[in-house]
Amino acid sequence: MQDNAAVHRAVTRRTVVFAIVCLLLLLSGSLGVWGASFGDTAFSLIRLAETDTLVNKDFVNYWFAAKLAVSGEHGLLFRPDAYFEGLQEQFGRDMELRNWSYPPHALLFLWPLAFLPYPLAYVAFQVLGFAVFVWGLVRFLAVSPPGGGLPDLPQVAILLLPYVTTQIAVGQNGFWFAGIILAALALRDTRPWIAGLLVALLSVKPQLAVLVPVLFLVERRWTAIFAAATGIFVLLALSAAIFGIEPFILFATVTLADQTSVMTEWVGIFLRMMPTPFAFLRLLDVPAALAVRVNLVYSALMLVSAVICIARADTDFRRSLVFLAGSALVSPYFFFYDMGALIAAAALLALVHRAIAGTGSFAVCLVATLVCFLPWIMPVRATVPFLSELLLALPFIVLFAFFWLTVSCRVALAPSRP
Repeated sequence: MQDNAAVHRAVTRRTVVFAIVCLLLLLSGSLGVWGASFGDTAFSLIRLAETDTLVNKDFVNYWFAAKLAVSGEHGLLFRPDAYFEGLQEQFGRDMELRNWSYPPHALLFLWPLAFLPYPLAYVAFQVLGFAVFVWGLVRFLAVSPPGGGLPDLPQVAILLLPYVTTQIAVGQNGFWFAGIILAALALRDTRPWIAGLLVALLSVKPQLAVLVPVLFLVERRWTAIFAAATGIFVLLALSAAIFGIEPFILFATVTLADQTSVMTEWVGIFLRMMPTPFAFLRLLDVPAALAVRVNLVYSALMLVSAVICIARADTDFRRSLVFLAGSALVSPYFFFYDMGALIAAAALLALVHRAIAGTGSFAVCLVATLVCFLPWIMPVRATVPFLSELLLALPFIVLFAFFWLTVSCRVALAPSRP
């Protein structure tokens, strides 16, 4: 058995190395773009300099929202034109177009940023977020690896490198939510109250939690469900008490309508950041209305498939994989920086799974590795001329393939609980 395990680890290692070499060759043109973006961002952060590069990041929304919350001007967040004018007054007229898309209770977690200068707040947000991500990853690894032990740290680092670098480069909140999701999955059996309260935090970004009710109901996690509902109620009540009811009304009537306009009217790199059929069709100049209808049908089919597959999964770990892969397929509003938990699970599957009787070990490792490299592929995939059409469709094809493999491949995965 030990000899077989050693042979399998060697085969898995060679498979992953081969996949990474192929991907690096494929991405030779794209890496220059990402390298420049990450380098400029890192250089600004090291100097703690408020450069144009650092200001034109998604993090500017969080920092400015914190400033507005502390000053009592949070109502501007839910008036798109006034909000962007405020950003321009703060940072200059060269600001790239930004909008606010989060519910009012997000401010409960952002306000401390207002007391730090912008560059230092950026560093603190990413460092603390990365710590949460690592915490969630460690918890997930502790209950999930199938028998053979934890994967080697250098291999994990290589597979997570695309996500970590792009997350820092765009200044998003992906680290935080990836860590929360991984920890909730890991703790849902032994610490259901904590798992439920962590799920409540996902109400700030509900598109990431579409399948949580399905997962918890299938597994009969009644304590976690009650904790999640309680946590959401407390968050909403507390934010209403602090910020008032008007922001909730504006969020429901103005912000959500503005998000619909963003989805149907914005173009450029915004669409290249989404691994969805909607984005693929929009990039092919298909009318937005038709692209929305096609994606709704696709999402409905994926939702039904995910529900059935979660219900039929044989272990907690497989249900976690199906949940993570299905969440990326079901939500029409999903970006590469939302894939942190999925990428962590894909890295784990690529490195430590054990194949049995007829399973395509190479296919599992290759597709899982492709998932890990999607953050480097997606935003710049249309800039590779001779592969542009193929790369436009690649993200959601890879995610669908990963979902199918987690469901259909007979992978010997130890259950998360005895």
